[in-house]
Amino acid sequence: ALANAGMASQVTGVVDWHINADEPDVVDYDTSFKPAEQDALYEPNAYRASDHDAVLVGLNLTNLPPSVEAGGPYAVSVNKSILLRAVGFDPEGKEFSYAWDLHNDGTFETMGQDAWFMAGPLPGIFPVQVMVPDLGGLTASDQTYVAVFDRNNGFVTGGGWIDSPIGAYTLDPALTGKAEFSFDAKYVKKNAYPVAALSWMIDSAGLYFTGSSFDWLVLDGRYAWLHGSGQLNSMSGYVFLLSVVDGSTKLGGDGLDYIRLQIWESGSGLLIYDSQPGAAELTAPSTLLGG
Repeated sequence: ALANAGMASQVTGVVDWHINADEPDVVDYDTSFKPAEQDALYEPNAYRASDHDAVLVGLNLTNLPPSVEAGGPYAVSVNKSILLRAVGFDPEGKEFSYAWDLHNDGTFETMGQDAWFMAGPLPGIFPVQVMVPDLGGLTASDQTYVAVFDRNNGFVTGGGWIDSPIGAYTLDPALTGKAEFSFDAKYVKKNAYPVAALSWMIDSAGLYFTGSSFDWLVLDGRYAWLHGSGQLNSMSGYVFLLSVVDGSTKLGGDGLDYIRLQIWESGSGLLIYDSQPGAAELTAPSTLLGG
């Protein structure tokens, strides 16, 4: 009996079934051309039913769900396109397919492991999702987003402080304190990436983060997002997403500014810090600036 890795994990036991009769022709299982006296020796049971011993394989057949990663986050300029690529896996080695929801409307309209996202004329953060169904009907999905930026779309700057809440620093959830910050970002001519600066420190807790490189800046009305890499307590290997909301009443705001900082380990994707703990990654900032 042969099985691939996926099937082998579902095998519960293997035994020989001894039904091969090693006996003279007069009493073998074949009654062809036998006189009545020999036919009378035949018994209708499993013994003598085969000329070899069978192998019985016990199976507990289960369909394990697939998994998928959408990749990203992706970034592209307005009116340009970018190729999205997902990576799926089925623990049993079964075939599966890919389908993308590129419009965040719940319809997975684009088939294939790769999908082209066509950015329009407006900047913003656009969630996308990929789903993989397997042959057994189980599915997995993953969400990411495409940041659509416009290099001719102004700048963002600010500073102040917030009270960093309980649970913000995942390595020490009890850590709290006054988080002081400053940021400034803009695109300049002939530069593909934003020119920016970011600092965030909780001095009483000895927690310091500084931005060291910057991938993209999205400005969409009152909303701004800055993404890049940085150092936590002088150690490299972290990525961040800074989100801010301008409360300007001229732009339709309530006169109050809001901010959020998220920091992950760049290799593992482990969330290290979130000034808005428990909220989904793309949830708008709700922490009021002080200062």
